[in-house]
Amino acid sequence: MDLGIRGKTALVTAASRGIGYACALTLAKEGANIVICARQESPLNEAVERIRGETRSRVIGQTADITQAADIERLVAAATAEFGGIDVLVAIGGSPPRGSFAQTDEDRLRQGFEMTVLPLFRLVKAVLPHMQARKWAA
Repeated sequence: MDLGIRGKTALVTAASRGIGYACALTLAKEGANIVICARQESPLNEAVERIRGETRSRVIGQTADITQAADIERLVAAATAEFGGIDVLVAIGGSPPRGSFAQTDEDRLRQGFEMTVLPLFRLVKAVLPHMQARKWAA
């Protein structure tokens, strides 16, 4: 398939394994430059090497916990320094605490919001100016 992203730069979060890794690998196979992040350095470095080996795309990894605003800033800065900007964002985050509605109190609800919605909001806010400048977002 041709997604029309050859030479574009994609930032994929939570990409050392699972869905994030699969997304990063697929985008790399399409010829995109890839920036991936994960919280743990060793699995992140392994994922970078696997994607490079399988696709020969330009790939960098940056340790980051996307629930931390400073980590998002560092991640976007690393992507911009290496590739000049970001065209595509694949934002994969954590999940809220498990439990039924009856078990959920305001603290658990707040924790879920801070783990899922707030990081994605921050990521989009950080990446959107780059995507707009490259005409990949309105």
